[in-house]
Amino acid sequence: MYKVMGGLALLWKNEGGVMVKNNCSNFIDFEVVNEIIGRWRYTGYYGFPEIERRVDSWQMIRDLAGASSLPWCIIGDFNDLMSMTEKEGGRVHPHALLDGFSETVGDCGLVDLGFKGDKYTWERGRGTDRWIQERLDRGLATKEWSDMFPRAEVKVLEVSTSDHLPLYLKLNQQVYV
Repeated sequence: MYKVMGGLALLWKNEGGVMVKNNCSNFIDFEVVNEIIGRWRYTGYYGFPEIERRVDSWQMIRDLAGASSLPWCIIGDFNDLMSMTEKEGGRVHPHALLDGFSETVGDCGLVDLGFKGDKYTWERGRGTDRWIQERLDRGLATKEWSDMFPRAEVKVLEVSTSDHLPLYLKLNQQVYV
């Protein structure tokens, strides 16, 4: 199954059902139903790239968090950093933006799922003295979702056709017999 909305795409391979609950140019929000595991929620997300619209991005995440009480995983290009260790090169990232995004994540009961692969998911100016690398793309989830999928992994995949590296969510779920 697949769903494409603007620059977002979801490819799905599973026996369970996937239902689109809401979507716009910034997100696709799904409910996933599996007879064995139960119901949970997945959101593919794209935050506004303009600095002056970050507050709008944070409000969108808050609104999505309040839309359902299901265990939730949200993955995508947040166009935001949580700490200065997620950036190399360029100007110092404003602390107000770091704080605003981190507070939003915490207020929504989300935790960073971490990643395997390249430390930075976006770059500009490779091979120049203006090379900038940042971790703009990530996976976040509620504790309930993490408890449901304790072995889940977010992998940063390698591609050469984009300034962003795609993310792959591998659930590593046990096989139930």
